[in-house]
Amino acid sequence: MDRMQDPQHVTRQRRRSLIAAGALLAALSIAATGFEGRSVGARAGSGAQQDPVQDPKGRSASTEERIAATRAALEEWMEQRRLIAKLRAEWDEGREILQARIDVTETEIADLRERIAKAEEGISGFEEQRSKLERDKERLKEASSSLESQIGPLEQQTRQLVARLPHPLQEKLKTLTQRIPEDPENTELGLGLRFQNIVGILDMANKFNNEVADFPETLTLAEGKRAEVTAIYIGVGQAYYLSDDGKSAGIGFGGPEGWTWRPQDDIAPQVRQLLDILGGQKAAEFVTVPMRVQ
Repeated sequence: MDRMQDPQHVTRQRRRSLIAAGALLAALSIAATGFEGRSVGARAGSGAQQDPVQDPKGRSASTEERIAATRAALEEWMEQRRLIAKLRAEWDEGREILQARIDVTETEIADLRERIAKAEEGISGFEEQRSKLERDKERLKEASSSLESQIGPLEQQTRQLVARLPHPLQEKLKTLTQRIPEDPENTELGLGLRFQNIVGILDMANKFNNEVADFPETLTLAEGKRAEVTAIYIGVGQAYYLSDDGKSAGIGFGGPEGWTWRPQDDIAPQVRQLLDILGGQKAAEFVTVPMRVQ
């Protein structure tokens, strides 16, 4: 650290200056007093040889004036020293503030330079990135053209599949199936939404196919009678029903025209047992029921 900036060094200098000033003032006072004493002794020894008009008090007054002038000069000198010390302290404080501002500005400049360097790197790679995007765009156009040629047949096949699904599942899929355009060549639906509909239908059908569930339904039984029954669906390919009175039962399966239900009252006890197991009234066990395999 600069000695001029060291607070202890400044304090020691001030103390030395005050001591020197006090010593100088004391020396001047002693010298003036001694001079006055010698002048009085000389006048007393010379007797008549001294000028009787001269007044010792006049010479003493002159000495006091010189002492007063010296004291005033010392006081002014000390005041100047205090002013210098104050200005130096203020300058040190101002210099610290200025240095702090300079440090902040330099940090901001360094940050700005770093950002400029990154921006220049980004600009240099822009052309390469743009070329890559153009190539990706062309590939996507080709893929989109291929998908557009496939979406129509897929929607037709999906319609045929939905017709073979169980009635409860068809009800769940109504929102999606209604979005399938009647004319694939004349629709405002986007390609992405059309594929999303197909994927949604297939996903729900697959989930239903992995479950065993029962639903209340109204079926047309023998002799054209309508009856309230409970249908048990084993996935999307096989089902059984049991009337509410437990007397009528049958088997069902899907086809191109929808579901076909065939009465088979002799399996009513087995179907009743299946319903009890699904409802939790009985523990799970193997139940023998007829199965139609296509």
